[in-house]
Amino acid sequence: MPTLSVFQRLAGRPLVRRAADVFLSRQARRRVAQLDRCPAARVQQQTLLRLVRRARHTRFGRLHDFAGIHSVADYQQRVPLRDYEAFWTEFWQPAFPHLDGVTWPGLVPYFALSSGTTSGSTKYIPVSREMLASNRRAALTTLAFYQAVYPDLHLFRGRLFFLGGSTDLQSLARPALAGAPAGSSVLGGDLSGIAAREVPSVLHPYTFPPLTYPASEGFIATEDPRYHLLRLIPDHDVFFEFVPVEELEDDRPARHTIANLEPGVQYAVVLTTCAGLWSYVLGDTVCFERRDPPLLRFTGRTKYFLSAFGEHLISEEVERAVAEAAAATGTSVVDFHVGPVFPETQGTPGRHRYLVEFADPSGDMDRFARELDASLCRLNEDYQAHRAGDLTMLAPEVCCVERNGFAGWMRSRGKLGGQHKLPRMDNSGELTSEMTGWLTQQNLLAGPRGR
Repeated sequence: MPTLSVFQRLAGRPLVRRAADVFLSRQARRRVAQLDRCPAARVQQQTLLRLVRRARHTRFGRLHDFAGIHSVADYQQRVPLRDYEAFWTEFWQPAFPHLDGVTWPGLVPYFALSSGTTSGSTKYIPVSREMLASNRRAALTTLAFYQAVYPDLHLFRGRLFFLGGSTDLQSLARPALAGAPAGSSVLGGDLSGIAAREVPSVLHPYTFPPLTYPASEGFIATEDPRYHLLRLIPDHDVFFEFVPVEELEDDRPARHTIANLEPGVQYAVVLTTCAGLWSYVLGDTVCFERRDPPLLRFTGRTKYFLSAFGEHLISEEVERAVAEAAAATGTSVVDFHVGPVFPETQGTPGRHRYLVEFADPSGDMDRFARELDASLCRLNEDYQAHRAGDLTMLAPEVCCVERNGFAGWMRSRGKLGGQHKLPRMDNSGELTSEMTGWLTQQNLLAGPRGR
């Protein structure tokens, strides 16, 4: 411990800080130049084959004949798409928490707890030593992009502030697990806590609070300030596939890679990682602006869409329309939920119901509903066509939720807290109906507004 303290004191001295800035600036230029020259498609193929070779003797690798995989096509033929629930039920739950050689070689030391936004239950995402290293490299790449654009900023003269969640970790070991090796402790918690535990002490003078990373399953993209867009990072032991959202439920959906994706298409993100995730459907959707370099926008979640009447709205469009309506009416939205309301009489049109918690509910809600409808018509041609003449879909209705109403509903379901988020979209309408009923019973919902 005294030795570490000496290192920390030395690292915090002004001369060492200046040297760190000079070193980072040089490394940043090299890293950015490397990525700009990087043949992303080839690097991604090499990444996949390296991951497959590493895991060929795991239970998952033997089951899927990893020894016979020599190309991306071989891999896609042998390994189907799976979501979290499929991995958990078939591979992780039977051995949890001691995953040793199941989907990744060796014992997985950590599990990151994820909120389970779409499924409603907490997820335990394996975090291997290799994934920790991958996240560190990706975080340094983020700094490199920033430093390359702003070379005169001295990042290490002060501290880098990383905003994360709880740093508390809990032991996941079972009391009497037969065959568990001595000292094989397994910890679970927020990814912030895992990262904090793994940050070298010599870096502590430069960070506050300790470092965090952006995703439990793996680092996907970071902002490249030169383009003001997210840039996918191809060379940190994560292989990416992209499935058109409308094909995700098909038996054999198209599985694109960096080599053949198309800009402007809504894709579901699929990950293969150095933590034993193999063609794992992340649940996020993205849209690429460019393929070379791979620049993208995050557009929502795979289960967050509205198409009950054929309107094909994605969460990005809905959230933008809500923001535009709020700006037009001079109000602020705390949170919202939307889902379809189906007609009780056959042959009559349905509509969307927006449950909205406003910072100031005294605003012009009728105008908010009109602005919301107009914005959606501008953003989505399918929605505009269905709204024409109120023939197949009526104007949206907006119901005002009292302050803290959503928090009360989340509490009633045992889902209040940082690991849980309000589900914003419900294409079935069942959750919307249930939420409306509870809020009404609690006198937390004002009547609908719309035209």
